[in-house]
Amino acid sequence: MPLKSEPKRGTIIIIITFGFAIALSIIPLPSKFTMFIPSWPALVLIYWCLAIPHRIGMLTGFIIGLLIDAYSGDLLGQNALSMVVISYLVLSFYQRIRISPLFQQALTVMGLLFLYYLLLFWFDGLPLATEDAEKRPLQYFVRPIGGFVAWFGMFYLLRGIRRKFKIR
Repeated sequence: MPLKSEPKRGTIIIIITFGFAIALSIIPLPSKFTMFIPSWPALVLIYWCLAIPHRIGMLTGFIIGLLIDAYSGDLLGQNALSMVVISYLVLSFYQRIRISPLFQQALTVMGLLFLYYLLLFWFDGLPLATEDAEKRPLQYFVRPIGGFVAWFGMFYLLRGIRRKFKIR
C-alpha cells in the first residue's frame, strides 16, 4: 500500500503572515517614528527560516524581497538580494540559533538586520544620491535596534500561530 503524502499544513497561514508583514511596512507613519521601525518582512522571514527551514528558504526570501522592491520603488533586486543573504545565513546556522536563549536570538537577529540594512545602504550608494541622503545612514543603524526590541513580540506571536495551526 503506497504511503499518502499529506498536504503541507499552514501554507496559507505563512503567506498571510508575510502579507501582514508587508502591509505593516507600507503603512505611512510620521517621520519621527520611521527611523525606529524594523523591516517586518525580514523579521518574519527570519522566524520562518528558523522554525521550518525545510519549507522556507532563499527562494521565499527572494520573492518577498522582489515584492518589497516592487511596492517601494527601490532599485529592483536590492531587497531581494538582501533577503537572500539573510535567509542563507539563517539557514546555515539555524540549529545554533534555535538552541540559544531568546535574548541571544534577539542579538543575532539584530546582527542579521544590521547586515540587511548595510547591504541596502551599499545599494543606495550605487545610484545617484537622493534628497534625503543625509537622514538615511542614521536609519540604517537605528532600525536593527528596533528589530531587536520587536523580535521578542514577533517570536511569541508567530510561535503561537505556528502552534495553533500545527505548522510543521
